[in-house]
Amino acid sequence: MIGSNRVHWESLGREVYEDMVAVLISRLHPEAQRIDGSGGDGGRDVQIQTDDGLVIYQLKSQTGRMDRSQRRQVKRSLISASQHSPAKWFLVVPIDPTPDELEWFEQLVVAYGFECRWLGKTWLDGEMAQKPEVARYYAHGYRYELSEFLELLGGINPDPLPGGAGVLGTAAGNAQGIVDHLNRLDPHFEFAISTTPHGGPRVTVIPRYPGAEKDRPPFSVALAFPDTEEGTSAQQALQATFDYGTASVVAPEFISEVVVNVPAGLGAVLEGYEMALGGPTPGLADDVRVALKAIGSAGAVEAQLPLVAEEASSGGRGALISLADKSKAVTAEIKIDVSELTISLNWAYSQPDAYSPLDLLPAARFAAALEGGAQLAFDFNGETHGPCNTGPFPSDVPGEAARYADFLGHLANLQIKASMFFDVRHDFPSEEVTAIEQASRLLNGETLEGTWQKLSMIVKPEGRDTVEAALGDSPVVGNVQSGGDLAIVVQGHEIPVGRVVDKLDPATVLSWEELEDGDTPGTTKLTLVPAESNKVARSLETARA
Repeated sequence: MIGSNRVHWESLGREVYEDMVAVLISRLHPEAQRIDGSGGDGGRDVQIQTDDGLVIYQLKSQTGRMDRSQRRQVKRSLISASQHSPAKWFLVVPIDPTPDELEWFEQLVVAYGFECRWLGKTWLDGEMAQKPEVARYYAHGYRYELSEFLELLGGINPDPLPGGAGVLGTAAGNAQGIVDHLNRLDPHFEFAISTTPHGGPRVTVIPRYPGAEKDRPPFSVALAFPDTEEGTSAQQALQATFDYGTASVVAPEFISEVVVNVPAGLGAVLEGYEMALGGPTPGLADDVRVALKAIGSAGAVEAQLPLVAEEASSGGRGALISLADKSKAVTAEIKIDVSELTISLNWAYSQPDAYSPLDLLPAARFAAALEGGAQLAFDFNGETHGPCNTGPFPSDVPGEAARYADFLGHLANLQIKASMFFDVRHDFPSEEVTAIEQASRLLNGETLEGTWQKLSMIVKPEGRDTVEAALGDSPVVGNVQSGGDLAIVVQGHEIPVGRVVDKLDPATVLSWEELEDGDTPGTTKLTLVPAESNKVARSLETARA
C-alpha cells in the first residue's frame, strides 16, 4: 500500500530539495525557467517571464529557525535578485515564520520597490499535496511502492526476463494499469501505451512541463537510420523533435534498443516498439499574440491580419508555434531559434471550400496587399519583426487577389446590411458576382450608372389622364422614373435589397396603344425609347445604414 506522502523537509539534502521544489514550480507554472547555479544564479533559482515583469523564486532548504547565518544568506540573495529588476520575488523555504522572523523579513524587503513574499512550509505542504508524485519521486524514492507495483503486474519478477523483454515488455495484458500507476509516480512525464495500426505497441512519453527532459531523461535509445529516403526522413523528423519539440514517430525498424527509465528503478529494455516523441507543449501557446502586417513602400501598414496560436512545442534549440487566422485560410509557423537568437516566419494561403465572408475578408485583403507589392512583417508579443521574404505568392488564391478581396467585401457588406449571415462555397457564377457587387453598392447609397434600350409601362384607366398630361404634345418626355422591389439570390439564399428607382435621360414615345385583351377595359401600354442619351441611374429609395 502507498504510504504517507508527507515530506520530512529536515531529512532532505539541499540538492534534492532544490530539484524537487523547482519541478513543483515548473508544474505550477509551465513557462518557468530553472537557472543553473554552477556559476552563481544571481539570486534566481527559478524565474518566470510574465507580462507584468520578471518573477523570481529563491529556494532555501533550511529547516528549524531562521538564524543569523541563514538571514544573511537570504539578504544576499535578495540583493542579487534586485539587480534583475523583478516584478516579484519569492523566498521558498520549509519554515513557517515566527512573529520575530516575519518582522525581520518585512524590514528586509521594505526598501525594495517590488513585491516580496515568504512561501513557507504550509505553502509547500499544500502544493505538494496537490502534486503528490513530486514528493514520491524526490522525497520517498518509491521503495515503499515496489510491492504494490509488483502486485499490479501479477507477481512478475522485476528482473529482466530472458530475451531482454523486461517488466513492461511482458505485461502487455495489464498495460493500462501499468500506465496509470506510472503516471501517479512520475512528476516529470506522462506515459501512454497504445496499439499501432500494424498491430505493434507504441510507447508515448509526454513531458509534464517544458524542460522536463533536462531534469530527468526519460529513456536511452539506440537508433539506426539506413541511408534511404525513409531512413533520412525519419532521422530529420527526430532531429526536429529534439530541436523544437515537434511530434515524430520512429518505426520499430529504426530502433535497435530502448531502455526506459521509469520510477522505482523498474526500467525495461523494449524491443519491437514504435516510439512516439514530442508534440504540443500544454500552455506554451496561451499568451502568444501574433499579427501579420503588409507594409507599403512608404512604411505604412496597408493590411493587418491577427493570428491565433493553435499549438506550440519546444525543444533544445527553440520553439515552434503554429497559428491560423479566424477563417483558417492563412496558416503560419513561427520558429524561435534560441541558439542563433533568431525568429522567423513561414505562411501560406489556402482557399477554404466553405467559409463565412466576414471571416475570410481580412485574410483576402492581406493577401491582396502582398500581391500588390507590400512587404511582409509580423508582430510577435508586441515586437515587430521583418520585413520578411514572402516567397512565391500562393497559387490557390482565386483569380486576381485584389479583385477577389473587393468581391468578398461586397458579399460581407451585403450580409451585414441585410442581417442575413450564412457560409458560402467558393464557386460563384459571373452573373451572381455582378448582382452581389451591385446590391452592395446600392445598399451603401451609391447610384449605379447604366444604359437602357426600351421601356414599356402599363397604364390603368384611372391613371391615363395623368400620363397624357405629363406627355403633352411633345414626343420627348423628361424626368422618366420607374422602380420596383429588388431581391437577389446568393447560392440559394434570397436576399431582399429594397425598392430601387431608375431615373432615365429624356425619352421618346415609341407607341401609346390600348390593350384590347387587357383585364381592365381602357388599359394602355406606353413604350419609350431613348431620345438622345440612353443612360439610366439606379438607386435605392432609402439606403441602409
